[in-house]
Amino acid sequence: MLACRIVSDEHAWPAPWTEAAAHDGALRAVAAEVGARGDVAAASAVHRTLRLAARVTGAPLALVSLASPDGVRSWRSDGVTPPLEPEGVGLADEVARRGEALIVPDLAASGRFAGHPWLAGDAAIGAFAGVPVTLSDGCVVGVVAVADRVAGELPDADGVDALRDVATALADGIERVDVEDALRQSRADVRRAVATDALTGLPNRRTLHDRLDAALALARRTGHGVALAVVEVRGLAEVRTRHGVWVADTLLTQVAAALETAARDHDLIARVGDDTFACVWQAVSENGAMVAAQRAARHVAGSYAAVDTVAPGSLELELEADVGVAVFPRDAEDAVGLLRAAAVAIERAKRDGGGVLRYDARD
Repeated sequence: MLACRIVSDEHAWPAPWTEAAAHDGALRAVAAEVGARGDVAAASAVHRTLRLAARVTGAPLALVSLASPDGVRSWRSDGVTPPLEPEGVGLADEVARRGEALIVPDLAASGRFAGHPWLAGDAAIGAFAGVPVTLSDGCVVGVVAVADRVAGELPDADGVDALRDVATALADGIERVDVEDALRQSRADVRRAVATDALTGLPNRRTLHDRLDAALALARRTGHGVALAVVEVRGLAEVRTRHGVWVADTLLTQVAAALETAARDHDLIARVGDDTFACVWQAVSENGAMVAAQRAARHVAGSYAAVDTVAPGSLELELEADVGVAVFPRDAEDAVGLLRAAAVAIERAKRDGGGVLRYDARD
């Protein structure tokens, strides 16, 4: 059974439809099957519901209403697009609040709905009978109704029961979409978890290899250069020892943001080790690679703020970056070779006191 929950939306969902916000994606998907002018697609759930409601009750007109952040959207079996019902005094609102059938044989004579926009104009209705579309978690997300253009007789008890069955079928369809959406989101979450670093949200080592292989394949076709830089953050090991993992992780997320700030839109920044990141720059010259590496080092170097959880208080901690650079095709011809060359360069940089260093085959 689906769990009914209240979720936030950039629009405030009007009562009594607040809980329907939890099913917003499914409701949008079902409503999207109907054309912009109210034309119904042959295979749409709304269209099927309209036809079925009219057939099982024998009523001249069927209506479907579904909750949305902007109010209740409604469709009619005659193709007329009804205006949004007024908030708080709509027929669908009343059905949702009651949680049961609403039958009004003479709308014009009912003070409760005086001034309702569905009572005026050439497409006005005079009688209404509606039942709630209730999901298995208890959320009411819409209404299935029949109507007549003039006041008069409406479905008997058997007709109302048949209308409830139609509403249940629509609810089942909405829940299927809801489950499918949840499954798609779950799969997307798994793919994202496999491809990204959990702490920083950056691509991980596996994604780096995939993207670097793709960049090199493109470079072989175009003749453009590709550069790889390995960036090791100096000072984090000491922070981890003195202030704990939580403080070090806080700084790592800030370093990740700094590297992203230094990157161009099509550059790749990945986390490949505890204190190590990698940058891939495409369509770059050898000189351009060194300029980019210096820029990355400058963005990392500086003062970072964190809170010490062991001895509570604000910390200002200085970090630096050592960077090893390797360029395709001069330094290596594949991803593994570039990574090895960049690692050699960064080790040489650290031996020489730190900073940015290009790979040299003589090392």
